[in-house]
Amino acid sequence: MKLKKLNRESLVQDLDYDLLIVRWSAIFASALIYLLAKPERNMLVPPLVVLLILVGFNIPVTAYIWRYKPFKKKHFMWLLILDILQGSFAVAATGGYDSLFFVIYLLSISEAGVCFNWQTASAWIVSIDGIQVVTTTLHRVAMGSNVSTYAVVSRFIRLLIVGLIVIMLGEILRREEKTRYHALLLSAHLKILNDIFSKFGGARFDKERIFDIILSGVELVGDVEYSIVLFQEENGKGVWEIEATSRPDMYAKGYKINNLRCDNSNTFLFRKHIYDTDINPLFFMRNVNEVIVIRLADYNDVNKGLLIIGKKRGANTIEDEEFFLKTLALEARLVLHNTFLFIEKQRQIKRLDEFKEVQTTFFSATGHELKTPLTVLKTLLATLELTIKEPSASQKEIFATLENNIKRLDNLMTDILDTARLETADIKLNKKPVDIIEIIKKITAAMQPLALKRKQSITFNTNNAPLLVYGDAKRISEIVSNLLSNALKFSPRESKINITVGEESDSMVVCIYDKGPFIPEPEKERIFEKYYTASKNKALAGFGLGLYIVKHLVKLHGGEIWISEKQGEKGFCFTVPIYREDKYGEKEQL
Repeated sequence: MKLKKLNRESLVQDLDYDLLIVRWSAIFASALIYLLAKPERNMLVPPLVVLLILVGFNIPVTAYIWRYKPFKKKHFMWLLILDILQGSFAVAATGGYDSLFFVIYLLSISEAGVCFNWQTASAWIVSIDGIQVVTTTLHRVAMGSNVSTYAVVSRFIRLLIVGLIVIMLGEILRREEKTRYHALLLSAHLKILNDIFSKFGGARFDKERIFDIILSGVELVGDVEYSIVLFQEENGKGVWEIEATSRPDMYAKGYKINNLRCDNSNTFLFRKHIYDTDINPLFFMRNVNEVIVIRLADYNDVNKGLLIIGKKRGANTIEDEEFFLKTLALEARLVLHNTFLFIEKQRQIKRLDEFKEVQTTFFSATGHELKTPLTVLKTLLATLELTIKEPSASQKEIFATLENNIKRLDNLMTDILDTARLETADIKLNKKPVDIIEIIKKITAAMQPLALKRKQSITFNTNNAPLLVYGDAKRISEIVSNLLSNALKFSPRESKINITVGEESDSMVVCIYDKGPFIPEPEKERIFEKYYTASKNKALAGFGLGLYIVKHLVKLHGGEIWISEKQGEKGFCFTVPIYREDKYGEKEQL
């Protein structure tokens, strides 16, 4: 569907029918006046004969107008001349100045007034008025009557006044029609643009599809010889590359253009032999007489794009086409801007993923490599302790320091390896029904030496009845161990750590509370992030991997973890699914 063109001389669609009404009204008005007045002086031809001639002439004229609508199609010049001649004949044959067929001249004046612009219509009406003056004057001279200057001038002025009224009416009709037609045209163009915008939405940030939609939209303008999309090369100064083309036989995709000069406006137009020196002559090849250049994208210094359209005809691009192309370019700029943003974000995400992959590989390899020397150090330390039967106090302190630091390094390597496995989805859970009470009791017993050393107490009130959850016993033990270790580390000496277990819907809720410092509100959202440490005490702060690992292990079990605060205590709570035989299958031997 091509764009419709706005015709500035267009009138209402029923103009031909309206002028037919005026035509026959003038004829019947003249006939009625003669029937009532019955004048008989200065007649060359009987009025009835003239009336029959007029009717006989206008019947085929009416049939032609009804079928071909010449006034609407602007093919009416010969009809206007014939109507002037028939008016002059009727007036001259039936009394000249005294003829009541004088009304026929009003038909010609009406046609000229509504069919031409006011300048041309004025010239025609003055000419018609002059013809009637000549006709009536010659008739009086031929009949030997005196010519009254006052009568001739007064009729001339009266007809001019009538003509002025008709011109004003024609201008009003013309402006109303232009407004109405332009509104309809604008509505049709907006509908097409809306359809194009919908297609842009369906392109899903595919640059090639967006270019194809732009070029297909340009083709709707009509008289388009070619349309191409160019983008400036990333590292090429003034070098433009064709990204899309409607005429690959003329401009191949990938073709590079140098020294393309254009200003910074969004839309500019060049015409052959006038402004073609401001643009590469390549675009004026063949029968192209007009080149329209529209800026497509200016996302950054790299993504600069142009839409270049070559048109066949030499006339200026008309207003509605310019509006359509500007709006199309505006839509395209918006879509391309978002597309380049999306592409840039995709590149950043890809680079980030590559960095994470390298980072994970590095930490995994480092962890494995450090595990071996740590094992050797553990063995050497144990051997050294056996070698010295009665170590001194200073030797015992050295052994304890070595053991603590080797253990700390071992825990760090374990955390690094677990983090790498979590991020590569390499950890597989061995889920089965396990007793959460038994797990907590074992971890508590293992942590008692550390608690006693700091004069801390661990409280876990339970009736020793098994509470079965569905999960991996090893990983649940890691979760409890990590949280309890943090509670002991960050709680003051001689404080109490409370562990609670309770059911909530289909989940078992485990909470570990301590008397340590409360976590500030801004840090609560970040506490589970990788490498994040909330403690300002560098001696207590770790590497920020423990809670990160805990959160991921809880998620792998389908549970949740959060910070809980109550009655002067703060702690961490997490959930694991309660074992249901009807949901997870038969119970295995625990």
